[in-house]
Amino acid sequence: MSSGNIFYDIGLADYTEIYVRSLLASTVVKILQKKGLLKSKKKAASTKKAAAALEANQAQISNLVGGRSRDFSLDQLIRYIHRLGGVLNVTVDVHDEPQEPPIHLTIED
Repeated sequence: MSSGNIFYDIGLADYTEIYVRSLLASTVVKILQKKGLLKSKKKAASTKKAAAALEANQAQISNLVGGRSRDFSLDQLIRYIHRLGGVLNVTVDVHDEPQEPPIHLTIED
């Protein structure tokens, strides 16, 4: 049975950080697409608009689109979300027993 976190399921030691980074990175890409700042994964003009909006370079945008979230810190991804008008809300649920994996992330449009 899957936990909902592939990185936890395959036993990576730093599964929580990898999972959160990958979700935040994919969220940045979705917001860029929704705002029309990233229309095609392969067009340089499209990555140029996205780079300007994030105050990033085109190589960073290519890495985001390519799913290379390990190239970004959590702080950097949160800044990108903020620059696009997004707000990151954190909720802590307390249970009687520890939960595995210890983090679940939900993205709302």
